[in-house]
Amino acid sequence: MIKREGFTLIELLVVIAIFGLLVVSGVLSMKKFNTDRNLDLTIQEMMSTIARAQSLASAPDRAGATGYGVYFNHGPSATPFNERLNNYYVLFDDKNNNQEYDSGEAIDQPKKVEKGVFIQWFYPLCQKTPPCDGDGASLVFTTAQTGVDNPDEPYNPGLAFERKTFFQGYIATDPIGDPAKPLTYGRIFVRLLGSGKVIKIDLTTNNVEVGGW
Repeated sequence: MIKREGFTLIELLVVIAIFGLLVVSGVLSMKKFNTDRNLDLTIQEMMSTIARAQSLASAPDRAGATGYGVYFNHGPSATPFNERLNNYYVLFDDKNNNQEYDSGEAIDQPKKVEKGVFIQWFYPLCQKTPPCDGDGASLVFTTAQTGVDNPDEPYNPGLAFERKTFFQGYIATDPIGDPAKPLTYGRIFVRLLGSGKVIKIDLTTNNVEVGGW
């Protein structure tokens, strides 16, 4: 009786096919992990930059400073979001007090978003006159100037005026479409293909949080 040793060709092909499927599955899983990680990393870095702008604006006696903010650029709106190559954000000093990012106001070098991640759009869309930059949006935290106490602002004793938060040139209670529904939040939509997150800024409390798409 002849004893068979080794594998048949069919058995080898089955093993190779199973191994190939495992490799493909592993590569896809790793790719998804990396893209999800890039999305989370971008959000964390954006939140950190927003927190720094808030910190600068809340520091006392900022000589000549009117506000600090973060400008988010999503590129030309007519270009599909996954084809935009110049997505970035930058911390700036609002030197001319216009609640917008202008040339020469950057504090740091602009930061590009992580690979595969895109700033898609903002809410509210800017409808101000003159219009905001069509390719981006500015989030600005004004500084509270010291001076004579204003009795009309009891929550800010010893300050000449209260701090305000602007997004796209709007402040809390600005009407957007329906005056009965005033604006209270600004939203920045950040996404990658297949998923996304929203940075939501409460314009009345300055709280910043992240939510699902």
